[in-house]
Amino acid sequence: MRAPRRAPPGAVLALALAIGVSGCVAAAPDPDPLTAVPVDEIREPPADRSLRHATVRVRNLGCGSFATGSGVVVDDGLIATNRHVVDGTSRLEINTWDGRTLEVDVVAAASRSDLALVRVTGALPPAIPIADSDLAPGDEVAIAGYPGGRRLTIVTGEVQDVGAFSDDEIGDVALVDAPARPGNSGGPVGNHAGELVGLVYAA
Repeated sequence: MRAPRRAPPGAVLALALAIGVSGCVAAAPDPDPLTAVPVDEIREPPADRSLRHATVRVRNLGCGSFATGSGVVVDDGLIATNRHVVDGTSRLEINTWDGRTLEVDVVAAASRSDLALVRVTGALPPAIPIADSDLAPGDEVAIAGYPGGRRLTIVTGEVQDVGAFSDDEIGDVALVDAPARPGNSGGPVGNHAGELVGLVYAA
């Protein structure tokens, strides 16, 4: 499983492909409705808590298809995820950690890289801060997401290697020895300080 290396400060993700979100199918029933959990009932380190709160579930309802993925709040009203998580959509649903469903306003994706941005209407959880240093071999990371589109999980692993991957314009990626399953795509990779260091990209 690989997580993309953070771009240099000030770098801007160029979005070249706009994806319409006009509807053509009804929403599939949610097999695992999210349940709100009071903050005082969460017994986890503060770093994992910020990662959990910033992670969202993405449900992609296409024409005759249904898929799920993950994403992360990176700014007020803005979520980052993978392009393949939103490809072919006619309707997207965003579910927050506390059980709310938000309406998608705009989806845009990079022309080549597997990155996309989703803007929603409604209040999102606080954005996760972005780390100001890149990953290096030996770093411990935590990965949050909704494997199988079901409950949110957080797993940990160690960075094995960092380098270029194929001809993807995303740049360097990190190879991490942590388990990932379908539905983890687009989910955040955090460091020990609860900062965002990448997105789940491939397994």
